[in-house]
Amino acid sequence: MNPPKIVHVIGTPNPGGVQVNLLTLLKSEALSGFRHDIVCLIDDQGGMRRDFKAAGAEIRFCPLRWPQGRFTPSYRVDQFLRNHLYFTFPRRLASLVKKMDASLVHTHISDRVGLQARAVLTHARRPWVWTLHG
Repeated sequence: MNPPKIVHVIGTPNPGGVQVNLLTLLKSEALSGFRHDIVCLIDDQGGMRRDFKAAGAEIRFCPLRWPQGRFTPSYRVDQFLRNHLYFTFPRRLASLVKKMDASLVHTHISDRVGLQARAVLTHARRPWVWTLHG
């Protein structure tokens, strides 16, 4: 049987306080009995990506602002749709958390935290912890 998995939710894998803190958690002896993976909500590319992978964490992307890239000929229409499709986020995150076989979700980003809570607690039905950084 696989050990339980903690899925950590962050903004990006770019170097910063949250990312350094998370890397410390991934490497900690106290949490060595858990598997760890990461979901990024803003961007999944960044300077600490390699460090997270070396610590055994897979990185996935579930953008808050969706869809990504250009999907209409108009930049204004694209922006309007992205800003008004936040309601899709809870189901998209819940689906990803389930696929990742999360035993617990640990959120480290406060952007749209209500949507994250709904995704994890209501749709994915997983335990959820939120650490407020800053």
